[in-house]
Amino acid sequence: MSLIFWTLTLVGLIKYVFIVLRADDQGEGGTFALYARLARVARLPTPTATEQEYDTNLARFGTKIEGGVKPSIATHRVVLVLVLIATCMLIGDGCLTPSISVVSSISGLKQISSIGNNAVIGISCAVLVLLYVFQRLGTSKLGVVFAPVILLWFFSNFCIGIYNIVVWYPGIFKALSPHYMIFYWRDEDKLSWEVLSGVLLCITGVEAMYADLGHFSRQAVQLSYCCIVYPAVLITYLGQAAFLMNRPESVADTFYDAIPDPVYWPMFVISILAAIVASQAIISGTFSIIRQSLMLGCFPRVKIVHTSGIVEGQIYIPEANWTLMVLTIIVVAGFRDSLAISNAYGVAVTFVMLITTILMTLGLLVIWKHNILTALAFFVIFGLIDVSFLSAALNKFLHGGWFPIALSGILFTVSVLWYWGTKRKVDALDSKKGIARTVALKDGGKIARVPGVAMVYTNTYTGIPAAFTNLLSNVPALHEVVVFITVRYVPIPKVSLGERLLFMPLPVPGLYRCVARYGYTDPIDEDGEFTKAVLNKIAKHSKPELAAKLIVLPGKAIEANMKLVYVMGRTMTHPKPGTGMIRQFFLEHTYNFLRRNSRTASGAFNVPRDRLVEVGVVVEI
Repeated sequence: MSLIFWTLTLVGLIKYVFIVLRADDQGEGGTFALYARLARVARLPTPTATEQEYDTNLARFGTKIEGGVKPSIATHRVVLVLVLIATCMLIGDGCLTPSISVVSSISGLKQISSIGNNAVIGISCAVLVLLYVFQRLGTSKLGVVFAPVILLWFFSNFCIGIYNIVVWYPGIFKALSPHYMIFYWRDEDKLSWEVLSGVLLCITGVEAMYADLGHFSRQAVQLSYCCIVYPAVLITYLGQAAFLMNRPESVADTFYDAIPDPVYWPMFVISILAAIVASQAIISGTFSIIRQSLMLGCFPRVKIVHTSGIVEGQIYIPEANWTLMVLTIIVVAGFRDSLAISNAYGVAVTFVMLITTILMTLGLLVIWKHNILTALAFFVIFGLIDVSFLSAALNKFLHGGWFPIALSGILFTVSVLWYWGTKRKVDALDSKKGIARTVALKDGGKIARVPGVAMVYTNTYTGIPAAFTNLLSNVPALHEVVVFITVRYVPIPKVSLGERLLFMPLPVPGLYRCVARYGYTDPIDEDGEFTKAVLNKIAKHSKPELAAKLIVLPGKAIEANMKLVYVMGRTMTHPKPGTGMIRQFFLEHTYNFLRRNSRTASGAFNVPRDRLVEVGVVVEI
């Protein structure tokens, strides 16, 4: 009990609530959010942003980089690898937490009935399926139901804990003294180390709490933990320890055995509902870190649905939701035992905790400019705790601990390959920007001008897209009006129509550049409104005879006979001649597979299929 108390206090309260939760990035939490903040200050490159775009993003977020460091390539790679490992472990945790939470709560049926383990597994799978089905409603809608449940859960456990302390052993509060923990380590030797893998379970939710910052404000999380979670959990454990002082034979099923008979069934129902809440929290956190990974170019493009018009981080990712559901069912049906799942659970969480400690140490030095002694003290104290828990958890490697490592290894491979392929693809496309300068656009050249408007989508703020250059090289015809469009998201719910478009004519007649800014809840080009706004902008800069064709009055549809096309690039990557077999295999059979099966840009931007022209761009990397 002394170990549990000091673990809750040092790791849960001091490390995470008072220190780590302050390391958010525009309200987002988790290891990738911390890395994103480090990346901006230390000017680490990402595969989807050029240096110029990076400076633009810095200006947009108001982040100062004076005195920022420029780390070596090796340092950047080490930090990125650590972040990817932690991210993959936490995604794996997204299927382990629901598994152990629901199975543990449903197993209470075996205490008072003749129900077998197969029935427990079946009921658990049914509950989990329903949980994932309702995820599409979003955190805000689910929270209306979950908040009362979790408050009732903590209050009920608090009351039962007080009851057990009073009835069984009021002197259990002596366990708060650290000397019992020290004596236990001294007297029990190896057993005191092995038992850490069980003690670890009292803080396995701290990383999910950090990752969930995008769904709740930091102040709300800190207040609820200090005023509700910490005291309720502590009293619950003290009550169970007091119960075990007199009933040590109940150690295998302490939670349900310690519940007084008159309130057993109500507590059973509440525990199932609380398990669902805990599961929903880690699933929401998984959505957040996948979104962060995607924005930094470390995850294939997926559909992100914003479920709240108030809190930006409240999102739903269909692909991730159904994948997690399948993995969770596999875990429950495969392990068939909460003890084996808990072994796997501990390994995943401790890896992430250790990496968070390392990143926070770097953050103390680079972001918050603390002195080296403060950063070193944080690293030594919490690093030693994390390593102790991790070593104990890895002792259960053959008894379930292998699963999160295997799953994270697969996810890590996907992330690294996507990052590697995207970075080299962007570098290759950047090198082709100069090709546009060789095309004689300014003087008209031999390029024919045809009626109509071409809206060309690009990821960059400057230069000519490689897809457009490739199109001109093979089809020497240019639309009467060409607009290069860059879509960017800003961290507010909605952008007014008057502030959405940044528009400027280019030196070549009929060519324009447009940056479209969207809030995180704004629909993209719903009912063609974005296209109409662009056409009206062009009309203001055009000759009267052309302007008359382009203007679209409010409430009117775009003329069907207007020759309007949307041009998007579809990049095809191939290995350079002489590429080694291993590199060629990963490019042809892994990265290209991921690229083909990720969501296309045309789907993300709601481009009409009947007006879409996709131009293939072959890139050798």
